[in-house]
Amino acid sequence: MCARGCTPRGAEERKRRGEAGMQQGTVLGGRYTLGRLLGNGGMGEVRQAVDGGTGDTVAVKTMLPRVDDAEGAKRFAREMQAMGRANSRYVVGLLDSGIHGDSAYLVMEYVDGRSLDRLLADRRSWSVPETTLMLWQLAKGLAHAHSHGILHRDVKPANIMIVDEKEAKLCDFGIAKFLGDHSATDLTGTGVVGTPAYLAPERWAPGAVDTTLSDMYAFGCVAYELLTGQHVFARERPGGDLGELHAHARPRPLHTLRADIPHALQRLVEALLAKQPEARPSADFTAAVLEMPPLRALGESRAAKRLREHAAESERQAAAADGLRRSGSLEEALREYRTIVRRRTLMRGPDDDSTLRARQAMADCLWAMQEAEDSIRLCREIAADWARTLGDTGADAIATLQALAYRLGFVGRHAEALEFLERIARARAETRGDSPVTFTAEHHWADCLLKCGRPGDAATVLRRVVTGRAQMLGTDDAETLRSTLLLADALVACGEPGEALDLLRPLESRGPESPVHTEAGPRPLPERIAAAERTAHRGRGFFRRKGARRG
Repeated sequence: MCARGCTPRGAEERKRRGEAGMQQGTVLGGRYTLGRLLGNGGMGEVRQAVDGGTGDTVAVKTMLPRVDDAEGAKRFAREMQAMGRANSRYVVGLLDSGIHGDSAYLVMEYVDGRSLDRLLADRRSWSVPETTLMLWQLAKGLAHAHSHGILHRDVKPANIMIVDEKEAKLCDFGIAKFLGDHSATDLTGTGVVGTPAYLAPERWAPGAVDTTLSDMYAFGCVAYELLTGQHVFARERPGGDLGELHAHARPRPLHTLRADIPHALQRLVEALLAKQPEARPSADFTAAVLEMPPLRALGESRAAKRLREHAAESERQAAAADGLRRSGSLEEALREYRTIVRRRTLMRGPDDDSTLRARQAMADCLWAMQEAEDSIRLCREIAADWARTLGDTGADAIATLQALAYRLGFVGRHAEALEFLERIARARAETRGDSPVTFTAEHHWADCLLKCGRPGDAATVLRRVVTGRAQMLGTDDAETLRSTLLLADALVACGEPGEALDLLRPLESRGPESPVHTEAGPRPLPERIAAAERTAHRGRGFFRRKGARRG
């Protein structure tokens, strides 16, 4: 079994610090005779060894002796537990463990192969069928680990062994964690846990919670690299901030780097690299797509059939999830929506209309569950995706913008809502011209401008709205009166009370059945007129005093 970082200089440095590992020829547990050094890292080293009981070659990982490294000891113990649980054909197996002096050790299956990162560094490439087979093996290994509650947290080429150039095995559970285990630290000796080049977007945030879908993002990075020989971001844009790239940038499409990649496989990798965890397929689902009938043996036609079957199941799930949401079973509905998003991302792509609509349903469900921040965050992402793919003018895009603006306004974040209300108004004007829906959008935009302390801009928009609604609906229509009252408020606020009174005084003659009294809300019409008059009198007094001083 090979390991990364196997350098004489590293061994000499540890020896200088008094952290040298065990020597060749040492016998552990009266059974395992250590041989040549295979590799080392910051926490331990790996040596080839011979099992005296069976004569088999094994690999032994020993923890370097450090009197002050309690966290390292805990991590080593977690690695032992994780490897014991994750025993699978496609995971390097744990055979035994023990203590020798003041060092713990793990006895592992010896893998006579090379790490994937070294093969990639040597420019090794594989055919699509070979790559698909190795990805399937890794997905099966990860699925087995996840089913036993284990998060690997460091899936990358250096932690994948390739045997006979065709069989892949996942190794190094040194920073693994059990689902629900909050005792495991999120820091290593070099910072945030994991390898930045393969770290999922959600794992860059302070206090981020690890999930199995974070492992799947790293798996997607490995798949991309296996297929193209290029890293998703690090090698393509070495000067970029990796956290920002993982969170916001989109990798180059696979087909632009390699023409023979099947469409279904490209869809799968795109889904694995989704920015939102809920859009990524699970390891089980990934293995199912990669298995022999659809991709490895029978070609694209069978893959298309499998994808159609999953798409049909997605439609049935969507109907069921909608029913659950209407009945108030929100947590169950949310679980269904997450599954639907993963399916549609995989089958149709992350930017397909149906995928974005499923994500919007998920955001609506989160809002109903009073998870305001999560709902707003998801709506922002969906709005950005609509804008990037189809612009703001489609009905679905506008519905997302409306939901986002309303939710931001509901929690008092009017300054943030303003951008989205303006986008709605401009989209309506572009597609519908002067129409009731355009005037409604502009009214809401102006209302938010006023709340954000921009009464002059609000008045500019509302003058157009009042004129348009009066011509189209009449001066006595409730919507016209609503905009007229709001325009009067804006005019008073920006120091134009005279123009406000010109709008308000003619409304005094309206009878009690006029909608103006309903639209005035908690501030009756006489109160609004009195406020405008007081502002006008204060203004006249100011100018009189100013004139007197001049005299």
